[in-house]
Amino acid sequence: MFGKEGKEKTGDVPPAVQPDRGGKGGGVSTLLGRGATFKGNFNTQGSVQIDGVFEGEIHVGDTVIVGKDGVVRANVNAATIVVHGRVEGELNAKK
Repeated sequence: MFGKEGKEKTGDVPPAVQPDRGGKGGGVSTLLGRGATFKGNFNTQGSVQIDGVFEGEIHVGDTVIVGKDGVVRANVNAATIVVHGRVEGELNAKK
């Protein structure tokens, strides 16, 4: 994960799960990992990847990614929604 100079190395991480570098582009700011469960409302201006189980409401200013192992039982509002797993609920995307 860290190179010789102590800088974080993310080259081996798929682009969808690369950490956000202060909102300057492309990375996921929040990750719900495989095996994790969350119930409630989630709000962020960043992006989120869900590889676990989420139940509730999602309001995201950027992108919601439901990973191949992800299960979402929620209404989802986001700029962009990418689904590789399972979603039960209403999806509202701006793009």
